[in-house]
Amino acid sequence: MIDLLRRVIMTIILFCGLWSFCPFVDAAIAFRADVTDASGDGTLPQPTGAAEGDLLIAQIIHSTATVTGLTGWTELEESTVNNSVVLSTFYIIRGAGDPDLTYVAGGTDYSEYMIAYTGTHQTTPVGTFAVQYNATSTTPDSPSIDLVDPNSWLYVFGDIVGTGTYTVPTGMTSREVNANINGAADLATPTDPTGIKEWTLSGAGSDSHNLSLEIRPPAAAARRVLILSNLQEQ
Repeated sequence: MIDLLRRVIMTIILFCGLWSFCPFVDAAIAFRADVTDASGDGTLPQPTGAAEGDLLIAQIIHSTATVTGLTGWTELEESTVNNSVVLSTFYIIRGAGDPDLTYVAGGTDYSEYMIAYTGTHQTTPVGTFAVQYNATSTTPDSPSIDLVDPNSWLYVFGDIVGTGTYTVPTGMTSREVNANINGAADLATPTDPTGIKEWTLSGAGSDSHNLSLEIRPPAAAARRVLILSNLQEQ
């Protein structure tokens, strides 16, 4: 009887993972849009079509380790100051209206980038996060991270302190590549740990800050993965 019940539950879980008309199926993580602004004008750009419930991730490239403003946003980390460049990373779940997009960056404000994702966890959308500095390299790395949820996405970003153009890490989907500015990419359901993601930078190489960030799935979706895993082990 217990074995039969387990099989029924597994069938329901698998069925609802395939068909959108199941009443308790959650939205899946998906890329919406992104945008780069090289004006350094103290206002974050917002991707076209950004909507309520979207996860917005913003990167600000500036010259000293202080960014103020951006009420309601969560700052993940300001990198170390390397070669007079700092990478600051923020995120927010967008409400019905536009979030606060104004800020003051310490020193010189070089550029801003924002990317929007739909179908993420609504209270803790970001899991593990790490950033590292790569000195004068043509193959800079985004660090390996351990995932909180098995159904998460991996997002990577790199700034370019000097000159060059990125080719994104193998197997990842390119979202943004701007000469002498930045690069961004993502990967659905990566391995855990994710492993180091190696970029290729054209020319003689450059200093760069390269990060890895876990985008978490909706809470119920993560629970279904855990339930299915537990049932399979029994």
